[in-house]
Amino acid sequence: MKKHAEASGIKLEAVRENGEKFVPHVLEIAFGSDRPTYALIDLFYEKKGEGEGKTTFKIPYHISPIDVSVFPLMKKEELLSLSEKIKQDLEKNFVVDYDISGSIGKRYLRSAGAGTPYAITIDYDSIKDKAVTLRDRDSEKQKRVKISELKEILNGLLSEEVDFKSLK
Repeated sequence: MKKHAEASGIKLEAVRENGEKFVPHVLEIAFGSDRPTYALIDLFYEKKGEGEGKTTFKIPYHISPIDVSVFPLMKKEELLSLSEKIKQDLEKNFVVDYDISGSIGKRYLRSAGAGTPYAITIDYDSIKDKAVTLRDRDSEKQKRVKISELKEILNGLLSEEVDFKSLK
């Protein structure tokens, strides 16, 4: 601030409790969001070679930009209708990705590559039993959960109060 005071002609002194005058030092760190973003990518992006498994962005669940992906198993009207309803309901509380293009395996890979921690698959059984398949990004494990319990389960998982392995 000394140079600023000299250039502007304004006294920029502060006074300590004991009455002593001083010019404070100001540390101005100037960088954009690029560096922290690249640091996150460097820490959490796992690029796998061919035949070694999937490439994932294992960003911690609580800071992932997308909370959950919703996938109808196929582009059939009854599955699309139910999956759209689930998506709209979840969007009230979560950031939701909705994807109907390509095979279910490719959608899982895209979702994991984007860092989305959980994927929900709506299949023909979902219409009958009112349950969906919930898939964990890191373990690739899947569990059937009731649609009515989905929000509560996702809240617990994303806040890390519930472990995926403990789901029944």
